[in-house]
Amino acid sequence: MTLGRLAAHVAQMPEWGVMTMDREVLELAPDAKPWVAGSRAEIAGDVRQERAGGAGEDRGGERGGLEERLWTLIWGGKAVIALPRGTVMRSMVMNHLIHHRAQLGGLFAGSTR
Repeated sequence: MTLGRLAAHVAQMPEWGVMTMDREVLELAPDAKPWVAGSRAEIAGDVRQERAGGAGEDRGGERGGLEERLWTLIWGGKAVIALPRGTVMRSMVMNHLIHHRAQLGGLFAGSTR
């Protein structure tokens, strides 16, 4: 993954949290392409838009029972993930975000900029 693609991926991770909380099923087309930002400003704009769109918003009662409520990812007409929402939030959203943020940080650890 290129640096630009990685940064765009990290910028979009909050949206996955929102989709996990707001939907029971997410269906992706097999030909879906990842978003590739054209500039740092575009990535920053996406992050601001995610914040305005409710990423991280308190959903109160919806948080209860996350281990009982399933979330399913369908790709090409087949369920590829069907896990409790709490597991999806922890592993596919939060841990995934932490992993990629660490990758970005590692790239700049020795930078003098």
